[in-house]
Amino acid sequence: MALTQQPATQTQQERLQRLTDPLIAAGLTDEQAKATVKTTPSYTEIGRSASELTTLGADLAQLVWSDCSALAHGDAYGTLAMLDRQIVARNDDVALVHVTGPISGLHWCTIAAVLMVRQGFELLQARSTSYR
Repeated sequence: MALTQQPATQTQQERLQRLTDPLIAAGLTDEQAKATVKTTPSYTEIGRSASELTTLGADLAQLVWSDCSALAHGDAYGTLAMLDRQIVARNDDVALVHVTGPISGLHWCTIAAVLMVRQGFELLQARSTSYR
């Protein structure tokens, strides 16, 4: 509301209360209810939660996702950590480095990503099947 300069009909606290009251009435504690309606889960939280349902598990899936995300977004730390480096020339504190993608590492990251997507679709199919 502040960004659009529009008046709010309720305070943020009142809107939060409308969401948490039914959860508390259903048996959650105040802290659990507030955590449940947290406005924005991080991508890491979403990925770890979904990955717990795969055979990879949350830790390995997060590692694969983080590394691939670093490459996709040009993150220097992730790119240098994941790719092969060969120093071509060095001058004082500066090095000219040839950076290449290791086929084996990229292959296994792709295998893990395909596995996660396949298991996601299998879970979707299982949960959307009617058992009448």
